[in-house]
Amino acid sequence: MKSLTKYVGWTALVLALIYVGLELSKHFENLPTVELTVYSAGAICLAILTYSTAMFSWGIGWGVLLIGLGESSSLLKAFSIIGVSQITKYVPGNVVHHIGRVALAKRDGLSATRVLSSMLLELAWMLAAAVSCAALALALGGREVLLEQSYLGGMAAVSALFAPGLLILILHFQRPRFFFDHFPENYLVSPGMTVFALNYGTQIVSFLLHGAAISVLAIGVLNLESGNYWLSVGVFSFSWLVGFVAPGAPAGLGVRDAVMIAGLSLAYSTGDAIMLAAIHRIVSVVGDVVVFVSALLVRRISCVERGQA
Repeated sequence: MKSLTKYVGWTALVLALIYVGLELSKHFENLPTVELTVYSAGAICLAILTYSTAMFSWGIGWGVLLIGLGESSSLLKAFSIIGVSQITKYVPGNVVHHIGRVALAKRDGLSATRVLSSMLLELAWMLAAAVSCAALALALGGREVLLEQSYLGGMAAVSALFAPGLLILILHFQRPRFFFDHFPENYLVSPGMTVFALNYGTQIVSFLLHGAAISVLAIGVLNLESGNYWLSVGVFSFSWLVGFVAPGAPAGLGVRDAVMIAGLSLAYSTGDAIMLAAIHRIVSVVGDVVVFVSALLVRRISCVERGQA
């Protein structure tokens, strides 16, 4: 099963890189010129800040799960662990950051069992949030095309937002046989619905902020008339889902970019979509560095405070 997953992931990566290369060669002459002005520089900085805030929301959500599982942790400590470990997602294999998170958590005195439990639950809620945001974007952004009645669009949006999370809750509390066969009874403890709701909410906020970063770049850097916010949210959420099945691609490199180009081409010219995806990739790398440095500072301050205490 592992070799099959690896084969599918690397195949997806190769196909994505071929697609990006073909689109780039075909539309190279149509790529927009990016001028670095005060306005565009400000937009880039705002996009980096928005991206970093999305990562912070993710870290806080994980901290909520840890506390709900009975771990004596703080939200800032959880963010610092994620912020430091996530920089290694650029290592091929796309698993080093998970190993690093467990290692850092154990170094900080956290229970490995609870950390692994929280990461498993977090993954389920991240997948649910990505599906919710992609469907929500389709319901709201595509309402004029797909649905004639606005109230139907609203109903679809509400269903898209809560249905995946409700399904995860049912599966978790009913404890299907899969869980009993693969995990001990005390491994998947339930942290409670309030904790689940808070974690799910932080994941939703994170995906919405990622979409906002793309919209800011579209308007502020490429001078496009509209940022197409809901399209940006939907494209990013769907690209994250597709990148999830490509375990060999570091940080979803190539796969997510291909999906973003294809999705953004629905609203922009292919040249604009390629440039927007490229700028967003650069912003995400810089944003990860900002989060990494911020997390290091949090850890350093925490160590100093413990030393003084």
